[in-house]
Amino acid sequence: MASVNGKPQVIPHVEAGVHIADLAPSELTSELEKLRDPWIAQEGPMSAELRRREAGQPLPELLMRGLAFDDATTVVWDEDAVRVIRETDPQEGVLSRRSDVRVRTARFEGLATVERIDYLKRGVLLASRYHAGGAADA
Repeated sequence: MASVNGKPQVIPHVEAGVHIADLAPSELTSELEKLRDPWIAQEGPMSAELRRREAGQPLPELLMRGLAFDDATTVVWDEDAVRVIRETDPQEGVLSRRSDVRVRTARFEGLATVERIDYLKRGVLLASRYHAGGAADA
């Protein structure tokens, strides 16, 4: 049981399933092309960015490390590997826990909220997946 300010708190969770694929860096572009209107967050030695890739737009120049997500899939990469995380049908013993991620909407137009879904088995984190919670108000 988690605690907040020393008081026990029940963390809401649901039974879920997750598919995790660890791939070679050469698979990154093809996995990113599969995402539908993804948000792409990435960083290099001297820069970092978060932007939306609309349908039909080319991929941005990819930096050393990053994370891209749509409603169903999250792709995480660095110099050595690519990890693809997709929700699947519920699996015995796998729980998902959802939490909001703080986003400064004035800076990232069109992104009101981001939700992080953590997948756990016997209390051990398997992976985290992200998705946009909705469009920012104008």
